[in-house]
Formats: sequence, C-alpha cells, structure tokens
Amino acid sequence: MDNRTLTAIPGIFVGHATDIERSTGCTALLCPSGFTPGIAVLGLPREAGRRN
Repeated sequence: MDNRTLTAIPGIFVGHATDIERSTGCTALLCPSGFTPGIAVLGLPREAGRRN
C-alpha cells in the first residue's frame, strides 16, 4: 500500500494530541524552511482570538 499522506513528503513531520475529556485536539506540522504557514481555528466565537 502506498503512503499518500502528508508524511510521505520528505522533511514534513506530523504530530497530534487529543484531549478526550474536553473534546478537543491539535495537529501540528513541522516543515522545512520555505513553506508558508497557516492556521485554522474552528468552533470559536468570532471575538475569541481578537487582540486590540
């Protein structure tokens, strides 16, 4: 079976942690230099991450 996931790309490392009691989790990607980072936060109120 071929690996057709992100981990098949040389230099990309993937990790994940889950908190079952709080029904939440976090996936992290470590990439070599030259990649553009991004973030997706789902399920939070619009004002939750805002800083003035």
